[in-house]
Amino acid sequence: MLGRLRKKNLQYCLRDYARHLVRRARAPQAHGPRHILFALCDHYEPLWHGAPDDVGNARVDAWADHYPALGEFRDSDGRPPRHGFFFPGEEYRPHFLDQLAKLARAGFGEVEFHLHHDGDTADSLAPRIAAHLQTFSEHGHLSREGASFRWAFIHGNWSLANGRPDGKWCGVDDELPMLHELGCYVDLTFPSAPDPCQPDKVNQIYWPVGDLTKRRCYENGERAKVGVHHDDRLLMITGPLAFARKGSTGIRLENGAITGDDPPDAQRVATWINQGIHIEGRPEWV
Repeated sequence: MLGRLRKKNLQYCLRDYARHLVRRARAPQAHGPRHILFALCDHYEPLWHGAPDDVGNARVDAWADHYPALGEFRDSDGRPPRHGFFFPGEEYRPHFLDQLAKLARAGFGEVEFHLHHDGDTADSLAPRIAAHLQTFSEHGHLSREGASFRWAFIHGNWSLANGRPDGKWCGVDDELPMLHELGCYVDLTFPSAPDPCQPDKVNQIYWPVGDLTKRRCYENGERAKVGVHHDDRLLMITGPLAFARKGSTGIRLENGAITGDDPPDAQRVATWINQGIHIEGRPEWV
């Protein structure tokens, strides 16, 4: 049994998953309507699997042409679906960001920052990220606060803060403070299970605590609470992670990933909602 768990790298998250079940059972029940907030954080990679530029152009054009049709669906505030395009800096092509800017201006989403990198230090990585952010802004993307950009992040290959056991796909132990200094206010990399970068922090919104220059510093955190804010670090928002029913007899690891092989359905959506991920003090917002 232990061997099977390690094969799926579940030793990284089982302890906090058990704690999550206890937290959920003890959590105060929301009174009145529950507000369901979906954050669709897309690793949006037009050149996925080494596609040539013409294929990437066709993929982005298809989104720009057809996504607005979803505008017939509206939430309780009258807004259409808004997609989170986490665009990889290393795939920059002007046409890609110009097309996504059309969707953003029409209210159908926002472009945030995604990056695959390897073998870096903070000194080598920070200037490259700063250059990417400037490029994004020239196409009308990213928010500003004064002279600084404000942006959300997903790490390529989930290897935030040098999180892989083999040290690949990052190299920067002190990545979280570096990202924050460049204007990143929230990381949405996780969950990554069964990938070994998965932290022992499950179904939580939290502030990382402790020595943030250490590798995998995202393992330790303070739950986000109403009225409590930290200006000296970024926020971690994790998506749903659970063991859930698969069909009538099976069990699956639900990690919130939406793929062609694993599309959303009513059963999956119910599992996501039932994890009750929320800021402490607002259990009715999940």
